[in-house]
Amino acid sequence: MVVFTPSDLLKAVNKDALYADSELDKFRFDVLKSTLFKKFVSTKADQDKLHSAALDDFVERNSAMAASRSWTQLDPVVRVVLERAKDTLARVLLSGDYGTSIISLNSIVQLGHCGPGASRGVKHTDFVSKMFTSDLTTTDLRLYSHYIGSISQRWREAEFVRSQRYSVVEVVGSKLTSVPKDVTKNRVICTEPSLNMFYQLGAKDILENLLRRKYRLDVSKQPGINKILACAGSINGSNATIDLKNASDSWHEDLVKFLLPAEVWSVLNLIRSKHATVERHGDVKLSMFSTMGNGFTFPLMTLLFTVILDEFLRERGDRYTPYRDGVFGDDIILPNTWSTEFVHLLEEIGFSVNLDKSFTTGFFRESCGGDYYHGFDTRGIYLKGVNADEDIYSTFNRLLFWGVRNGLSVTNALLYLKGLVDFRPVPIDEADYAGFKIPSQFLKSPKFDHNGATIYRCAVPIRRVRRVSDNHENPHGALLGALGGFVRDNLISLRVTEGVSYKVIKCKTPSWDFIPDARVTHEGLVRQYASLLSAHM
Repeated sequence: MVVFTPSDLLKAVNKDALYADSELDKFRFDVLKSTLFKKFVSTKADQDKLHSAALDDFVERNSAMAASRSWTQLDPVVRVVLERAKDTLARVLLSGDYGTSIISLNSIVQLGHCGPGASRGVKHTDFVSKMFTSDLTTTDLRLYSHYIGSISQRWREAEFVRSQRYSVVEVVGSKLTSVPKDVTKNRVICTEPSLNMFYQLGAKDILENLLRRKYRLDVSKQPGINKILACAGSINGSNATIDLKNASDSWHEDLVKFLLPAEVWSVLNLIRSKHATVERHGDVKLSMFSTMGNGFTFPLMTLLFTVILDEFLRERGDRYTPYRDGVFGDDIILPNTWSTEFVHLLEEIGFSVNLDKSFTTGFFRESCGGDYYHGFDTRGIYLKGVNADEDIYSTFNRLLFWGVRNGLSVTNALLYLKGLVDFRPVPIDEADYAGFKIPSQFLKSPKFDHNGATIYRCAVPIRRVRRVSDNHENPHGALLGALGGFVRDNLISLRVTEGVSYKVIKCKTPSWDFIPDARVTHEGLVRQYASLLSAHM
């Protein structure tokens, strides 16, 4: 059993920080100390309090949004921006001579799929379980009618088998829960009905493709771009990085209805959950258009903010420029010249700026998990819990690489962690939880196979699976799962959200010292580890 004490690790980091002599190094250690346990899982009693507080806060915010608003009775400048954003959205979301919506039930269902998370009323989270071996849940039976008429012959056969044992269940909406955000609060998230989510993820793909075509914004790459922009802003102060509080829950349904073409609104309104079941509050009618957990919330939010930012800049003789401006959900970057006015616009339409994570002055910028001071990466390390040996290995390796990237010694912290668990050396490019990552020159009596590859032992997560037998209850569904890559070797992988277990296995590598992180050098690792060994002697 791991005996880990957060205060002891913090003391060790404080000792290491005493040797920081430059302003930048001291700043980096201050950030490290402030982030190290910012997301550390607290006791169950504390988590229960945070959970209840998050749900109560959600219901209160939703209630405050209940009153309908007129989006034409605003500050004249803001109203002009919204009117132009509405026109732009009509142009990009409607196509052809007849203004056909690119988002329809027919276009969505062709791209429909399942995500890795939970669905309301479904026991497992895998594709086969959600679609073929459980009840289908939906907020509107019209979705099921459309679904039946749109799927392929093989899929229809799988659905027929499913329907013989299970039902189609109409539910009032999503189910609200919360997950830890940091030690002070939880983040709310909704579990959507399974059929709604299938359609929502189809809409997500269409919206993401639209962002790529019209705005050269690829949501899979935008976090990296935002980090580069934040780094540049920390050097010359040219841009502002803006972060919003509860942005996904702040899109008033009336505002979305005002901005979107009626054809698009009607489809998204049909596939979203209009109610949420909240513990101790019952079924709550949503005043916000969609919550986190809804499959299309994030790309829709990114699109709406991008269009509003573009029209805001055009009103000032500028325009949205990829690789200068960045929008990723509620992480927004724009020229500092316009930041004050844009923040005013956001507040006018119902959003709250997170002052702790928004930066318009000075030489610090933060966006998409990148923290920069005068152009230097100052991102700290966030521990979410230490419950097993593998968590110690992970913490050791992350601190080791943090020290090497920043050119700082963290010998005392590493020494403390190294003494808590068995010494298990692993290659540099192994998973953080596998063991201690060390340069090959520090290996004692390494073993090699006949090809010269180094043999070692490492921890790997125990895979949770469900077997698909020859008499599977839905063979057509199992076949579709196999064709989609969800079934391999007659096994369906099951998602593990907590309580991950590990086993130690034998592995081989031909390149022990390969470093996948370009910011980490072999020489830096050697110096850091040599310092650790000398302190241990």
